[in-house]
Amino acid sequence: MPFNEDIVARATKNTLFREVLSTGPHSQVVVMSIPPGGDIGEEVHPDVDQVLVFVEGEGAAILDCARNIVGPGRLVHVPAGTRHNFVHTGATDMRLSTVYAPPEHAPAPSPGRRPPPHQSLRTCPRPTTCDRDAPRRDAGGPA
Repeated sequence: MPFNEDIVARATKNTLFREVLSTGPHSQVVVMSIPPGGDIGEEVHPDVDQVLVFVEGEGAAILDCARNIVGPGRLVHVPAGTRHNFVHTGATDMRLSTVYAPPEHAPAPSPGRRPPPHQSLRTCPRPTTCDRDAPRRDAGGPA
């Protein structure tokens, strides 16, 4: 089913860790809300590309142990096979939209039903595996 919505408005009003909005045969649209001190969880998608667009909040993108600042208006492309995590460092929820290609999560439930919050959400006062040795730079810094 085609999907056509104001993604910034949809991401801004989302309060769930992960809400699948649309799933097609080759991609999937998701919005996320990460509480202060939380993170997405370090992971690697061996066969899935991911594009994230941040609309609220501040945080750090950790991509193959390189740490960069993310915030409203920032787009991050995570190619398949990249170890990554996004850690929320701000005081209010970090909200974003993301596209997985191919789809990564179960399709959205029937219209009118909201999926339950993600069960593995964890707050992250501890560093990720990369944090000890990660170079630190702002989002505009060298790659």
